[in-house]
Amino acid sequence: MAQPEKYLNLKKQRGMTLLEIIIVLGIIGVIAAGVVVLAQRAYDTKAITDLANNANTIRTAVKDTYGPSGAYPTADTANTIAMTTTNYTSADSLKAPVGKLIALGKLSLDEAQNNISGNFISIGPGSIGAKTNAGYFIELNGLNAQQCRNLLNQMANNWDFVEVLDDAPAGSYGATT
Repeated sequence: MAQPEKYLNLKKQRGMTLLEIIIVLGIIGVIAAGVVVLAQRAYDTKAITDLANNANTIRTAVKDTYGPSGAYPTADTANTIAMTTTNYTSADSLKAPVGKLIALGKLSLDEAQNNISGNFISIGPGSIGAKTNAGYFIELNGLNAQQCRNLLNQMANNWDFVEVLDDAPAGSYGATT
């Protein structure tokens, strides 16, 4: 084919065919779906890491505050659930163990909250064998099964005992002792 004929044939084909457009859009869609999945994984990983850090900070604050006396505070789930970032200094919020730790300056507002459920973290006394009030619990609510597994993988070695309950969605707590 002579050079001018090749040029004329190329000039006749303008733009892309419908099939080519569909293929390009399909490729873009697959790439976008992959980016969304990776972004969600990164978000979940950061949320779990932040929650693990908050739980470890609370663990340290509880040991520092109540460990020397050996008398851990009574759980107050109703006031813990009712706590918000605007009412955390109210008399009812100060009845909750986490509210007391905030008031004492042992925890910041961010450290006292479960960033996944949006609730403040519940704290209460625990029993060791027959001895009541010999330890304490920290309850984290609103986690799905995968988040719970990831959290346990990250921080379970820091705890003497871990119990997993499946009845504490965001806005409620299951444990009381």
